[in-house]
Amino acid sequence: MNATLRGLVFDIKRDCSEDGPGIRTTVFFKGCPLHCVWCQNPEGQGGKPDCGVCQGESQTGWAQGGRWYELDELLYRVLIDRPFYDSTGGGVTVSGGEPTFQMVFIGEFLKRLRQQGVDTAIETCGFFHYDSFARLVLPYLNRIYYDLKLV
Repeated sequence: MNATLRGLVFDIKRDCSEDGPGIRTTVFFKGCPLHCVWCQNPEGQGGKPDCGVCQGESQTGWAQGGRWYELDELLYRVLIDRPFYDSTGGGVTVSGGEPTFQMVFIGEFLKRLRQQGVDTAIETCGFFHYDSFARLVLPYLNRIYYDLKLV
């Protein structure tokens, strides 16, 4: 795979217990086609990095809301917690925003995790092209959390 493949991430939460079994790392990808007013992660809706000034996220006031990761760098970041995944039946969950907004990247990311024997999960709103999802992402998932939006 192309080493320059990049994904836009706005947060990485370690030691999660709500996003699947065991201890997990949840990677929050930016971009979502829905823009729901009740969104739990509105900072993840846009498909590009934000400056973060309004959030006051750093002492300088110039925190970036979203960062580009190359595939190997993101894999390194999540595999640091591999001993916790192995001892608790945990793994990695991709969330967002809507992670399928970056279908090619998350497909390769999940594929590489599964090759390492890591349990994988996705939290999705389900707004994606199914044929692409079935080809690029589905083969590399252990579980799907489908967030049904009813109004």
